Amino acid sequence: MKLTGPRPTLTDPLVERLKKLPLPTDARPTSSIRFGLIVPSSPFVMPRGWEWANYAPFEGPAMISGLLKGLGYNVSLFDLREN
Repeated sequence: MKLTGPRPTLTDPLVERLKKLPLPTDARPTSSIRFGLIVPSSPFVMPRGWEWANYAPFEGPAMISGLLKGLGYNVSLFDLREN
């Protein structure tokens, strides 16, 4: 049996378009508008064993700031949670 390597396959046009999109690390500021998102402190007290939640990224603001940065805006994320 002779091994010839991977066989060429036809790919979906959508996949080809997605491959051509820039990576998030390639985002460059294209607007002079600046955004600042604040993650406020909370009166909620972490139960024992959940202390890691204070150090984990805050999903909503992190996703929004990632989207805005990808669109070319300057974004600052301010975390006011207690350490």
